[in-house]
Amino acid sequence: MEKDIEIVVSQFRSEASGLFQAIAENFVRHAKRLNRQWDENVFQQMQGRYMQELKKQLTHIAEKLISQYKGALNTNMLRHELTKQIDYYISAFVLKIRSM
Repeated sequence: MEKDIEIVVSQFRSEASGLFQAIAENFVRHAKRLNRQWDENVFQQMQGRYMQELKKQLTHIAEKLISQYKGALNTNMLRHELTKQIDYYISAFVLKIRSM
């Protein structure tokens, strides 16, 4: 059963990594237009918007996978694992932003 959950988590990672890359690249492209010395507030607001969008779309992917495997797997364990993965991607996004 845990092996099956690992496979679903792997599916999630596969979809999530492409999404993460696209949103991060879009953010960087828009952030480069800002002068952080003058537009820090705008940068912070933009960061929040992009982070929320990333979380929303990752949650959508997770919910789609959970409903797809409902009944075949331990849904609570799968939900817990996918929540950890979402948190990981959000943390990675924040780290990427801080490195700018």
